[in-house]
Amino acid sequence: MENATGTDRCGWCNWQYGVPATFVYFVQSDATKLVKIGYTNNVARRLKHFQLGSGDSLRVLASSIGTAMEETAFHRVFAEDSEHGEWFRPSPDLLKTCGNINSGHVYVTKGIRLSVGSATRARELDLELVSDADSAWEIIQRKLYVAPAYAATPNIRGKAIQHISMCRMLARHFGRNDWLQAVESCIDFLCKVDGRPRRSPHDPMLLRGGYAEATP
Repeated sequence: MENATGTDRCGWCNWQYGVPATFVYFVQSDATKLVKIGYTNNVARRLKHFQLGSGDSLRVLASSIGTAMEETAFHRVFAEDSEHGEWFRPSPDLLKTCGNINSGHVYVTKGIRLSVGSATRARELDLELVSDADSAWEIIQRKLYVAPAYAATPNIRGKAIQHISMCRMLARHFGRNDWLQAVESCIDFLCKVDGRPRRSPHDPMLLRGGYAEATP
């Protein structure tokens, strides 16, 4: 991808060229067998960081594209297996999830519930297993549909950005430039509504009609 300059940022979500995909990872301790579920933009670097501060041997069981919302959803799904903090017991369901991810599947939060009132609250729905392009496109449409409503509430606007980021990563994962164009159109709309300048497109590969270089 092209390198970013200080001005190559979206006026709405502050995305800039060169930002890598983000990942949800499952790292297991060889000594305790506990599994840490976390979120990062560089799994290898995060593992090295953990390893330096631990005398235990650690290994990555699985990692998949995802945002902090997917990480939170995984923590909620495996709450009964929680040992402490972000560390979980390796239950059969957790290990099955890692196996699904290693088979090329992706887990995505299904959507958003918004409650109406002075104190608007947002809650991600359960995780959904994405194994084919049709289901991925349905999720992207759902997320892009609700993102403007989500973005309209300042205290939860960051969640809208995460939903849009997940749409972009799904589009790249399945190699679909037309999906990326749909994401671009949504962000264009949000920029206009908020009156924020759109300094650059989110994915320079759209301008060149390519995909491979933009793949994480």
